[in-house]
Amino acid sequence: MQKNYLGIDVSKLSFDVSLITVINGLKQPAVIAQFDNNSGGLKSFKNWLNEHQVSFDANSLLVIENTGIYHRLIWNFCTANLLPFFIGNAADLKWSFGIARTKNDKVDSMRLCEYAYKNHEDIKPTTGLNKRLITLKDLLSNRSKLLRQKNAIKQTLGELKTSNDKPTQQLLEKLNKAALDGLKTSIKLIEAEMLRLVK
Repeated sequence: MQKNYLGIDVSKLSFDVSLITVINGLKQPAVIAQFDNNSGGLKSFKNWLNEHQVSFDANSLLVIENTGIYHRLIWNFCTANLLPFFIGNAADLKWSFGIARTKNDKVDSMRLCEYAYKNHEDIKPTTGLNKRLITLKDLLSNRSKLLRQKNAIKQTLGELKTSNDKPTQQLLEKLNKAALDGLKTSIKLIEAEMLRLVK
């Protein structure tokens, strides 16, 4: 019987993996590797898992920090391959490690691996990646950014109105009209796409 505990520290370009296996109740020395954070790297990662006889079932558990967008490829990989995984809040995970005197990607992946090993009985695996929900999240984030840009332009024009003469103010408003109209159009299109996804 082999149990497998993995920790991944992910960055924009690569991810470091630590693996602890427990064979017939005996903990084996950890193994560490690094892969590119792209489709080619994930293919190599899968081959590496097969080489170490990591099963894609309840006998395995992978722990990774929530990195916003950088861990999405791995999330999708785990979902597609039915590999149980847990996406932890970065602050909560760091708190559980205690005072960390050293920090690098390999060390962090090892800490996450040890976390999986020590806490596997209490960890509830994260649900699989839902691509529609991720798209909806991205649309919502994009909408918020466009709203901030639109409001920033309007606020600047409003502040200038109190000190500018009328011709200068009209010129500024005319020059910014295309930008504001474009932002409004994009926001409406995003909202329409969000409603379509929700339906």
